Amino acid sequence: MAMGVFIDVARRSLPFLPVFACIDKFIGTVKLVGGRSMQPTFNARGKAHNDAVVLDCWSARSLAYQRGDVVVLRSPHVPDELLTKRIVGMPGDWVRPRAAAQAEASGDDASRGMLGNLVHVPRGQLWVEGDNEASSNDSNSFGCVAAALVEARVCFKIWPLN
Repeated sequence: MAMGVFIDVARRSLPFLPVFACIDKFIGTVKLVGGRSMQPTFNARGKAHNDAVVLDCWSARSLAYQRGDVVVLRSPHVPDELLTKRIVGMPGDWVRPRAAAQAEASGDDASRGMLGNLVHVPRGQLWVEGDNEASSNDSNSFGCVAAALVEARVCFKIWPLN
């Protein structure tokens, strides 16, 4: 009896599987954010607790994101790895890498006001950074990333509920 009900439910839901797969890939989905690079924005409770976020895949496909948005992108060095980072520089922007900004803040006169410390973000590229400076593998490590690597924009956090 239970097996018959399962087969009936499976048979009725099978035609909708491609629809759900397309929604997940092209429109949006819910995913868990792990790691420390975006603390305290995500995973503020520590490494063992992942936050759940709603991802907008359509924005990434239509390039409808802007400076300050948090995005999910493919790692430029490990394509199977997804990174969650904040967009700091858009195409055409000049960005000061963290190392140059820290040298300037520390009073290093040699670095103060020098254009050589700025990085130009070329067309089709983005400068992304994690919110946790001490634990983020981002554009400060690997430079500008292709905008095509962006998979989705984070709309909002749904878990935890604070």
